[in-house]
Amino acid sequence: SVAAIDQSFDGAEQIDFAELSGTFQIDQGIVSNQDLSLVAPLVRVTGAGTIPLPPRTVDYEVKPKLVGSLEGQGGQSDLAGVAVPIKVTGPWHDISYQPDLAGALTDQITDPGALLENVPGAGDLKDATEGGAGGLLDKLAPGSGGDGESESPLDLRRGLFGN
Repeated sequence: SVAAIDQSFDGAEQIDFAELSGTFQIDQGIVSNQDLSLVAPLVRVTGAGTIPLPPRTVDYEVKPKLVGSLEGQGGQSDLAGVAVPIKVTGPWHDISYQPDLAGALTDQITDPGALLENVPGAGDLKDATEGGAGGLLDKLAPGSGGDGESESPLDLRRGLFGN
């Protein structure tokens, strides 16, 4: 038991999550999962990967995402938030956990508007992201969005900072 291994364990610790689901397939000793989902207050976690049983290795990616909701069960699973994928790899006796920062950036680049969903007053910027980088630049600094018209650096400075 855990208490026999760790004398300081009193059994009182618990993880509060409302829902854990996923389907697993086993084929020729390889466990595969592509739809892991954990819903808890303030966090959502998705995961996918494989666990080859004979060589006792793991190749899995989990994506925890902090969200602005205390709802667990019955709460939305697709709330806006920033997910940082974590790669879980290696043999069972020496598993490594590495944040996949490139994956996190790639996710944000594919949908930059999702970052702005819960930011008060950012509606215009979110709409501008649908027009690509040029539309976003035009909202932040009018005339710089690649619409063919160019302004002098002095005009751009005035647009950003006033006089």
